[in-house]
Amino acid sequence: SEALTLTAADNAADLTSATLAVTVGPDRLELSGPSPILAGTCQQYTVTTKDTAGNTANAAANVTVNLGDGAALGAFYADADNTCAGTAITSITVTAGQSSANFRYKDNRAESVTLAASDASGTLTGDTHGVSVGPDRLALAGPASVKSGICSAAFTVTSRDATNTAANALANLTIDLTDGSATGTFHELADCSDGPVTQVTLAGASSSKTFYFRDTTGAALTIAVADNAGNLTGANATLNVGPDHLQLAGSASPVSGACTLYTVTTHDTANNPVNVLTNTQVNLSDAAAAGVFYAAGDTTCAGAAVSSVSIAAGNGSVTFRYKDNTAQSVTLTASDNAGSLTSATLNIDVGPDRLIISGTTPVRSGTCNVFTVRSRDTAGNFANVLANTQVNLGDGAANGDFYALADNTCAGAPIANVTISSGSDTASFRYRDDTAEAVTLTGTDNGAVLTAASFNLEVGPDHLDLAGPTSVKSGTCSTAFTITTRDTANNLTNVVSNTQVNLTDGSATGTFHTAADCSSAAITSITISSGNNTATVYFKDTVGGSKTIGVADNAASLTGDSSSLDVGPDHLELTGAATPVAGSCQTYTVTAKDTAGNATNVLAAVTVNLGDASAAGVFYAAGDATCSGAPVATVSIGLGASSTTFKYRNAAAEAATLSAADNAGDLTTATLNVTTGPDRFNVTGTTPIKSGTCALYTVTSQ
Repeated sequence: SEALTLTAADNAADLTSATLAVTVGPDRLELSGPSPILAGTCQQYTVTTKDTAGNTANAAANVTVNLGDGAALGAFYADADNTCAGTAITSITVTAGQSSANFRYKDNRAESVTLAASDASGTLTGDTHGVSVGPDRLALAGPASVKSGICSAAFTVTSRDATNTAANALANLTIDLTDGSATGTFHELADCSDGPVTQVTLAGASSSKTFYFRDTTGAALTIAVADNAGNLTGANATLNVGPDHLQLAGSASPVSGACTLYTVTTHDTANNPVNVLTNTQVNLSDAAAAGVFYAAGDTTCAGAAVSSVSIAAGNGSVTFRYKDNTAQSVTLTASDNAGSLTSATLNIDVGPDRLIISGTTPVRSGTCNVFTVRSRDTAGNFANVLANTQVNLGDGAANGDFYALADNTCAGAPIANVTISSGSDTASFRYRDDTAEAVTLTGTDNGAVLTAASFNLEVGPDHLDLAGPTSVKSGTCSTAFTITTRDTANNLTNVVSNTQVNLTDGSATGTFHTAADCSSAAITSITISSGNNTATVYFKDTVGGSKTIGVADNAASLTGDSSSLDVGPDHLELTGAATPVAGSCQTYTVTAKDTAGNATNVLAAVTVNLGDASAAGVFYAAGDATCSGAPVATVSIGLGASSTTFKYRNAAAEAATLSAADNAGDLTTATLNVTTGPDRFNVTGTTPIKSGTCALYTVTSQ
């Protein structure tokens, strides 16, 4: 198509030429768009105006294009209605100057459709377009339940259109199969004897495919089918995989005459507990044994006997009771009355009925002691258990722990139970409690068959504790030393019998007393009476020094204790020149001494006040060698020292009493009598005198 200018010209050129503008327009319509399509999908199609040569040509005027699909069930929609949810249309318009127009088409039924586009004016040749409408979804049908480990009945996957009508696939469809578990498998053979598959193929021109499923694990599964290409909507179905056998559980060694509870459970092939899918009657028997079955609620086995129990649909267990007054080996059997589930059996033996615990009491806290638990029958005879019997150990609210027998220091991991081995009546364990207290040890059969055992245990103190002063003046009675008995957790604890405590100080000079003024006779031990926890003693030593006060249990049962005690000086002593020359600078020493007269280090710095009564002398620091510096009134004996020095100078010849006094008043004051003598001579007499005369002169000391 094109725009032309037609010309008519006189060949002789006598007449003026004529021209005519002509627009050559399209002569046909062309219809294009997708095929195949999915039923129920909204697809876009295009009508194009073309010329005879097949070129796209703009319409010279608006072209109304009528749309049709023959006898198909589809509908046409405006191009803007991309969900095909609006009002259906029957025509579209190719606008003048344009060469195409779009519309949308949707068919809910899978069928072969011939779309037709025709010029309403009949000017342009119309066109048709074949469209194959295929299924848009999958549907799945199959069994609702199957026994674990068994190949299911057939599952059928069907391709369907939007009207849910079965519709042949337009091409081979690869269908992905899933069950939401890691244990199930899909198969194409009805007995599941082929290898597992994860996909099946729904052949083109067909609408269905069957497959089978097997799972050893019971559960509610969702069997899902999905188009591998993602075109068709998938489908799923719920499948309950049920149990395939019964199990019977309960005590394998009940007490004769006891009313013992047993449980029948339903399990899958993988032995997982699985609920039954329908009510299931379970028949009970014990072969030729003398026992009787009872309802679970009959806790004393005093009601009517039963021969079967029922597991309700949706449950996986049922209980019953069994009582046998005869000690014997019995095989209990639980069987499905319908014969669908495999029967269960349980071999039991009737054995002893109680436990006892034996051991030593009292014991010290913190010690690792052996106790024994044994099994007995009703008559009190020791009787071997018929199967391994776990005995759970307890001590109520006590603070102790249980340990294995081999852990003879109770330093390993605590245990909660011991086992009496089959064919034995004994198991031993160890127990340690760091807290002194009254304890009830218990041994409980974990299977709740044997009557529990108990043992009253008294846990006493394990060590002595010594508390008291850290220093005392020599020759003086100390404040109280308190001796207490305590457990490992250091709680104050009464002794369970009279306890003699030996007393030591590591020297031959100190003495212990019961009187607070040390007026009582010296002792070397003291007794803490049974039911008490404290004793008090006092200490006195005339010799200064560091002492170690020790307390020890005479029976060596309780750990002893010790405490350091510093025995300090009780008085000062002053030494130096007793007859110095007047005006001389003399050194004097102040020494701290104990009652026995030994130089003894002070226990704290001591300020010593210096005095000479009313004498004319002056005190100076020890380093002032000429006594020319500032006077001092005090000197200090440093911590850990026993003496200090100072200087003294008196210009007057006189008698003086020097004193050194503890400023704190703890140590007795020291004094030293000093007589200051003259330091020069003076000669007096007559002058001048005649030669040869005998004159008198006087020499005077000053």
